[in-house]
Amino acid sequence: MTQNSVTLKKFESTRSNNLNLLKFIAAIFVIISHAFPLSKGAEYNDILSDLSRNSIAFGSLAVAIFFMSSGFFVTKSLLKNKNSKKYLHNRFIRIFPPLWFTLVICIVVCALFFSSYSLIEFFVSTDFFKYCLNFILIPIHNLPGVFTNNIYPGVINGPLWTLPLEFVCYIFLLVAYKLNLVNKKSYKFVALLVIFIFIGINFIPLHIFMSVKGYIQPCFLFFWGSFYWIYRDEITMKNVYFVLSCILFILLIGLGYGQIGSFLFIPYITLYISFCLPQCNARFASLGNLSYDIYLCGWPIQQMVISEFGGSMAVGLNILISIPLSIMVGYVTYMLIEKNI
Repeated sequence: MTQNSVTLKKFESTRSNNLNLLKFIAAIFVIISHAFPLSKGAEYNDILSDLSRNSIAFGSLAVAIFFMSSGFFVTKSLLKNKNSKKYLHNRFIRIFPPLWFTLVICIVVCALFFSSYSLIEFFVSTDFFKYCLNFILIPIHNLPGVFTNNIYPGVINGPLWTLPLEFVCYIFLLVAYKLNLVNKKSYKFVALLVIFIFIGINFIPLHIFMSVKGYIQPCFLFFWGSFYWIYRDEITMKNVYFVLSCILFILLIGLGYGQIGSFLFIPYITLYISFCLPQCNARFASLGNLSYDIYLCGWPIQQMVISEFGGSMAVGLNILISIPLSIMVGYVTYMLIEKNI
């Protein structure tokens, strides 16, 4: 750990091997989290969810890390380049080419090997055309006759719901930048608004709050990532703050307030690990390049594995089979698509 306290600004030009590795671990967390409901049924949760009284799961922890780090670095990119067209281009190629490649491969494999429909029936089905809305970030989860006998039936790729949220965050950030709101003065008021909404969603039992809670929580983390970049010269990275953040986060998980702990402490914990701890080996860190691709392909691979085992299976076995397969498919996607754009 760092011996002297420094502000986050010290690391603004630093590339973090730790963050890359952390993203890879987060992608694996998503697979582990999904293995429980996919293998045994929707009523089953992962271990972290059980420990936290269903207040946070490994999957939601991973999404928090992804959104926070995205907010931090996307804000950095926008303010450094000050070019809206380049910003939109970079955001577009970040999301869409790997998504489109994954969707095409998934549709072809499902049509050939996992659908109860003939190929003609499959490709003329209304469900097929609806599923193609995923190409424009409208999440539709079913393909004709696919995974219908799985214990978690029909859903082809559940995690795609986060992609339109992330894209909306990109657009809101750009609009705020154009309105000259991405600065310390404005962010103070936005932070108060975010805290007010967060309190309402988590502590006021209104139906409207409960219905949007799961969708808006990742956006909060995106904002906090952006907030940390804007205030990087005032945020002190100190050993004692890191240890205290970890203790309080674990305590809140144990008390059943995992999402509150994530909201309060994930940004600081993630950025401290990223920049203030000794950096991991660059070769290990390069696994983080696959994180988005693993995130995209993990769920359908898990469903395919479960289908081959008759529709349900042991959670541990699904994890052991699905993680290596997801890494391999993620690597292929990265090499063919992301590395070449």
